[in-house]
Amino acid sequence: MSALDPMMVMESLNANLNRHDLVNSLDLFADDAVVKIEPAPPSERGVYQGKEEIRAWLQGLLRENLHIKASSFQVTGNEISWQAEISADRYRNMGIDPLKVSGHAVLWGALIKSYELHVSPESAEKMKQAAAQRQPA
Repeated sequence: MSALDPMMVMESLNANLNRHDLVNSLDLFADDAVVKIEPAPPSERGVYQGKEEIRAWLQGLLRENLHIKASSFQVTGNEISWQAEISADRYRNMGIDPLKVSGHAVLWGALIKSYELHVSPESAEKMKQAAAQRQPA
């Protein structure tokens, strides 16, 4: 993979995740990579720093039948943006599946240095409602 091909890196990541291949997915992240999800879904921290935290986050999603459908990629230098629908058991159980997000990643060479997911306003509202229904009265 060349340092100038963020599209190839993201396609590899999505394919690996959809195959539930944790090892090859994690190999695409830099050792000091940061993952951010805004706003964070219930039961998720929202920020994962370094491969061990990213591994734990991904393991949880992969155990819950993660599937990513990404589209509308835009590459600018070593950065890439996209739109996606993310499905997993945790989101289905909350009634917010698929979770609609916009993503942005910054690469360092052929490794992901920064990976951000911004939950759409519609999905964020569904998350808020699901969280309110789970709160005791």
